[in-house]
Amino acid sequence: MSNFHNLDNEEVIFIYMTNRKFIEQYEGIFNNRGVESAVDLSDNAYVVSFKEMTEQDLLDLLDDPHYKYCLSVEEKLAPIVELIQEELPELYNKVASSFGKVE
Repeated sequence: MSNFHNLDNEEVIFIYMTNRKFIEQYEGIFNNRGVESAVDLSDNAYVVSFKEMTEQDLLDLLDDPHYKYCLSVEEKLAPIVELIQEELPELYNKVASSFGKVE
């Protein structure tokens, strides 16, 4: 693949992976039926809080424009990134490593 509107393959992978992080956060909220937050206080101490969400809160989140944009971007970029990963695995892994992910 080549540049698409001046985005090179690395940048396409980067945008895809950044978007995936948002989707994973949403999925965690839906799976846990709430939002969890952790704050490090020191090397050996941290505080975790959890806010349970109502069914209506979760339905509202499903209808949130940001969530819908994330799903739309995922749907469009996933096949492109899969192709790049198959054809240029070293390039894919280079970008993935910046997210702490290497396959």
